[in-house]
Amino acid sequence: MTSKTVSLFSLLVFASTASLADQVPMSEQRFELKWGSNSDSATRSYQSFTKENPEKHWGEHGEVTLRSPCEFGDIQEFRCYVTDWGVRYLPPFPTALPHRTPDLPGNEIDREWAPISEVYDGPKVLERWQQLARSGEPFDCKGPICHLIVQGVSKDNSETYYAVCQVAKVKAIVGAPEQCHQIIIVTKQTIWLQAITGSSVVKHKVGLPDFTYTVHGVPPEYKLPSNDPVLKELQKAFQHTKIALISELYEENTLIANASYRVSPILPGWREIVTVRVDLRRTSWSEPAFLGVTISTTLYVNRQNTDRPQDWQLPSEQQETQYLSEIRNRMKEALEALCIQTNWRNPDELICKVTP
Repeated sequence: MTSKTVSLFSLLVFASTASLADQVPMSEQRFELKWGSNSDSATRSYQSFTKENPEKHWGEHGEVTLRSPCEFGDIQEFRCYVTDWGVRYLPPFPTALPHRTPDLPGNEIDREWAPISEVYDGPKVLERWQQLARSGEPFDCKGPICHLIVQGVSKDNSETYYAVCQVAKVKAIVGAPEQCHQIIIVTKQTIWLQAITGSSVVKHKVGLPDFTYTVHGVPPEYKLPSNDPVLKELQKAFQHTKIALISELYEENTLIANASYRVSPILPGWREIVTVRVDLRRTSWSEPAFLGVTISTTLYVNRQNTDRPQDWQLPSEQQETQYLSEIRNRMKEALEALCIQTNWRNPDELICKVTP
């Protein structure tokens, strides 16, 4: 969790929980997002997009072919320009939720705000997405990882926003919304939908996690602890009273822990919704091998004594530092418990002697 510029709108998250939900209806829970668009920025973006001539722009990089009909998944009713490294659709544009988007040429899906009239079956798309939002239920779950449509409201309530987020559902507890993609902007004059305008080949820039520990064995064997005891110690660490998170194994090398709508054991005077993810990675290309333990955290907070208990905000830099410091301490203790002898080469690098 890194500090980022916060947008001017909040998101209303529909999720199943207990304590706070008894006080405030689920339809009134609001979450501040780290980024977002409004109708003004959508208008500027779309105007800039429509001025671009794909034949001229792409023709500089190779042959361009106009294809009609052009497919999007099972639908064969579109028009598009095709090159050897991507595709560019013409209106009416296709659209899909990010995790439901069919395979396209290239490795990056291009999305753009478009008026509902410029989106294929726009009114039906809008109704489907809003119905998912009204249901308030996580959907398309794969293990504990689900998706959730959330509603956002601008500060002056002149516009309404919807986004689809990823949430972790651990033993019926839904964690903090993550990786949110805004998909709808509603104003009195216009409805904007996030359309798919094509695909291309790009080099990805991967966001940094909160922190990563590396664990090395000692010579001459350089033996490392196996994954099972590592995950068990990390689960015990999540149960520590200082963080008290409910955790569950996801896939072979990932652990997810949640807490929802509770008084924070780390930040006095605040409630919290939090998801912590731990990913294990073993090197096969390094000599000697080492174990990587990466921790990522998503946190929302809300004052205990407030007249707006439905408003959830991102932590301040000081709160973020304090929270991550406590997570670090618990993870560090868990890793040390695996060793009969430890030596921290630096704050994030452990030399661990395990039982022969």
